[in-house]
Amino acid sequence: MTKKLYKGIDIFKLVAALGIVAIHTGIRFFNILGRLGVPFFVVISSFFFFKHYFRLNNVLKRKNYIKKFLVRLGLLFLTWEVFYIPLALNEFLKISNRKIEGKSLLLYIFDFFYPVPSNANGWGPSWYLIAMFMALPIFIGIFYLCKKESNNFRYLVCNY
Repeated sequence: MTKKLYKGIDIFKLVAALGIVAIHTGIRFFNILGRLGVPFFVVISSFFFFKHYFRLNNVLKRKNYIKKFLVRLGLLFLTWEVFYIPLALNEFLKISNRKIEGKSLLLYIFDFFYPVPSNANGWGPSWYLIAMFMALPIFIGIFYLCKKESNNFRYLVCNY
C-alpha cells in the first residue's frame, strides 16, 4: 500500500503554523489568519488519527494505537515541560520576590496547579497537548456510545 500525500494540507499546515507563531509574536496580518490555525490542527489531527484508527481491524491493534498516540503526546508534553523549567523558575522567583519562603512556595504550588495569574507551570503554552490528551478518550467513547445507540435504534426500527 502506497502512502497518500496530502500536499494541500501540508501547505495549509505551514501557513497555519506561521499564523500561530504570529499570534504569539504579535504580527498583525498573520495574527488574524493564525486564529484559524488551532481549529485547523484539531480537525487535521483528528482526521489523520481516526483515518488510521478505523482501518485497524481488531480491538488489540486499536488499543495499542491509542496507547502509542497517547505516549507520544505525553512525551511531547514532558519534553516541553523540561524546556519550560527555566521560565517556570523565573516565574517562581517573580512570585516570591526573589525570596524562597514557605508562603511563596505554597503560592507557587497553587499557581502550578491553577496557573491563572502567573502561568508558572507551562501548561498555558502547552494547552493544546493537554486538550488532545484528554479529548481522545472522550471522542472514542462518544463514537462507541453513538455506534451502540445507532445499533439499538436500527434493531428497534427493523423489528417493528
